[in-house]
Amino acid sequence: QPHRFTRLRDHMDDFQQAVNDADMGVISPVYAEMRTSCEAAGVTLGALDMMIAAHAKSLGATLVSDDGIFRRIPGAFSIENWHQK
Repeated sequence: QPHRFTRLRDHMDDFQQAVNDADMGVISPVYAEMRTSCEAAGVTLGALDMMIAAHAKSLGATLVSDDGIFRRIPGAFSIENWHQK
């Protein structure tokens, strides 16, 4: 994946703004719960991936990703992979 960093860098400002605009009072407890359950289950996830998952869960939204790591997060929340369809 030679251009992964470049794509991430190009979208980082938009991502940071979206996180800043999110209601951190709602996301923080979900993030903490998710982080604790992942650590207890031995699931290692980067901070940004955890924030993405916590944001989706706090909104009751479906997380759309081709990254299988999200399926390893304990606790029920909706995940779809449109790449496979």
